[in-house]
Order: sequence, then C-alpha cells, then structure tokens
Amino acid sequence: MKTSTASQRSPLVFFVLVFALSLCIELLMWFAGSLTARLFAGLPLPIPAGFNLVTVLLAGYTPLIAACLLVARKEPPGGIHRLLTRAFDLKRIKSILWYVPIIFLNPLIYGLTYEFMLLLGRPLSQPSIAWGTLPLVMVVLFVEAVGEEVGWTAYVTDPLQQRWGSLQAGLILGAVTGLWHVIPGLLFHQPLNYIIWQGLCDVPWRILGVWLYNNSGKSVFALILFHVMYNLSWLVFPINGSQYDPAIAFPIMVVLALLVTILWGAKSLATFRFARPGVPMKGTSRRENNRDYLS
Repeated sequence: MKTSTASQRSPLVFFVLVFALSLCIELLMWFAGSLTARLFAGLPLPIPAGFNLVTVLLAGYTPLIAACLLVARKEPPGGIHRLLTRAFDLKRIKSILWYVPIIFLNPLIYGLTYEFMLLLGRPLSQPSIAWGTLPLVMVVLFVEAVGEEVGWTAYVTDPLQQRWGSLQAGLILGAVTGLWHVIPGLLFHQPLNYIIWQGLCDVPWRILGVWLYNNSGKSVFALILFHVMYNLSWLVFPINGSQYDPAIAFPIMVVLALLVTILWGAKSLATFRFARPGVPMKGTSRRENNRDYLS
C-alpha cells in the first residue's frame, strides 16, 4: 500500500531546521551589520535599519529553504519542483466564492480593529493607500509570502493535520510561527507587549488559514494570497501599521476562529454543519479532502 509523502514528513524536524536557519541568518547579519557600522562610523548611513530589513527578508525564506532541503534529502526525485509549483496551484480553488474570505477576511479584521480602537478613544490617523506604489508593494508581499507558505502550508500543514486534526494543526502552527516572529519584532524595536500580542494573534490566524486551505482544495496559492492581504492590511493601517494594536485584533481573530471551528468542525475544518447530507460544499469534496498531495 502506498504511503503518502505528507505522512512521512516530520513537523518537528522541519520546525527545528527553520529556527536553526533563521538563527544562523540573524547572527550572520547582526555580525555583518555591526562590522559595517564600525567601518563606516560617522557617516550618515542608515546601516542598522538596512541590515535589519535584509535580515527579516532573508529569514522569511527559511521555511521554503528548510522544506526544499528536507524534500531533496528524503523524497523522490522531482519533489522540489512539485513543492515549488504548489505556490501557483490556484486551479485547486474550485469555487470562486472562497476568494471572498481569502481576500477580504484580513481587511475585515483590521477594519474592526480600527473601529474598536476608535471606540476605546485611541487617537488614530485616517487609513491611506499609496496607489502609485501598490503594484510594486503587492509583488514584494507576494514574493515574501511564497517564502513562508511553501514551508508552513505546502510542506508541513498536511502532516500536522494527519497526526492531530485540523484545529490542533492550526494551534500548533500558530504557536510555532508566533515564536518565529519574535526576533523580527525585536530587530524593529517593537515594544515587548506588541510582540507578545502579535505572536498570540498568529494562533487564531493560522486556524483561519487551515480552514481556508482545506476548503479551497488545499491550495497553497490561497494561503499565499491570504498572507499577502494580511500584510497589506497592516500597511494600510494608519502610518504604515505603526498605530495598529494586536491586543485589540486578538479577540476579533479568536471569535472568527471559534466561529469557523463551530461551523466547519474541529476535526477537518471542512465539513460545514448546515450542508445538505451527501452534498459537500464546492471545493470541499470527499475526494479533495482525502487526496494525498505529494508536495
């Protein structure tokens, strides 16, 4: 009997490798930045900020790199190609209705966060969009999201679900990515309170991500687009996200995650409670939910 590739993958090995690669990049870039700052001391150059940005961008690709290394070592020939092409598997999304939450759920979360912050008396500027640079920003955000989701979604989400179910997979993945985002927060000198709440937000956000992944025919492209919209919504928030408070967003995300868990079931997050018997929702057929994805 053929064993699926996903069932042979070790989430723990993948997570350890991602953190090890990230730490190596961050230490090397810290050393290079410190050395460069000493060599060019006295010159009006934003060296530390520049190195921090490069560090975050490079570290953002460690999930993809880790996944490729493990696939190359442990899986059949052609595995890396199959893994990378998952980033453009939009044909898996059988119903265009799923594009609604994929595209608009994050703007909804940020919009509600903005309104609740106003109700709490927080001084906020008006949200703004730099339309002239939007295409370039979208490309950059897409490239960055590919680096993360090829690892977090294409490589490790199915193994997590096979072992522990969909809700637990989202909880585990959210906890891991929350910890993984701590160092970027420190590099950009974000307050500790902000870093903690932002890390906590990763947990319900990943549950929503697993829900969308399972209901979009297990499309990695869907999660990449979902990730892009999350980062874009943050940038649109007043003053490039600097006024955003994840402590306000967290309960909103929790409520949404609870709602989809109740309606679609914790085990698969793909069985709609009010669907007609024997008629699965579009994009969530039994064949799609049980299919083994080699990469």
